[in-house]
Amino acid sequence: PRGRFSWKDVKVEVEKLKATGIKGIILDLRNNGGGSLDDVVKMGGLFIDQGPIVQVKEKGRQAQVLEDRYPGAEWDGALVIMINEFSASASEIMAAAMQDYGRAVIVGSSSSHGKGTVQRFLNLNQTLRNKNLPDLG
Repeated sequence: PRGRFSWKDVKVEVEKLKATGIKGIILDLRNNGGGSLDDVVKMGGLFIDQGPIVQVKEKGRQAQVLEDRYPGAEWDGALVIMINEFSASASEIMAAAMQDYGRAVIVGSSSSHGKGTVQRFLNLNQTLRNKNLPDLG
């Protein structure tokens, strides 16, 4: 519920579940439109020892690898991630990273939203130039 800090909420819940002696966790990302890139990297880090989660490539620039740099997984047991065609952006990145690490079984739709991308925010005080349009900021 805290948006950009939802990884902290997930961490707290994982700790509670571990204390009960559960055997596995189901992470339901169905209808999840995504969220903060930093958040998904930290959330992914809860389930892997450490390593890359996603690469971000901007046109004309070198790819930037975003990774979990903290050794140790909060949860290293069985993990299932549920997705559907409305799982997009950061939720797709999370599911793909966990699948790549062999950390999760992905269940649900055979494909997600297909976005699997990140966007960049521009401050409105930046000027966007198009010779056919007036300044927007």
